[in-house]
Amino acid sequence: MSELIIGVDVGFGNTKTSHKVFSSGVIKHSTKPPISSMVVETNEGFYSVGNPKITIQESKM
Repeated sequence: MSELIIGVDVGFGNTKTSHKVFSSGVIKHSTKPPISSMVVETNEGFYSVGNPKITIQESKM
């Protein structure tokens, strides 16, 4: 697999590239998801992007 460099701006709510804006949530899969248009394949597995983000707990007290 060849090296690919992608410039991104990762914010709390959205991740932005030069061509796409999507929700910042990312989920790792061991196999390719059957229905997903935004999947990144690496040597370690498959990552689907644009999933719901994790909520932040306002206070731990």
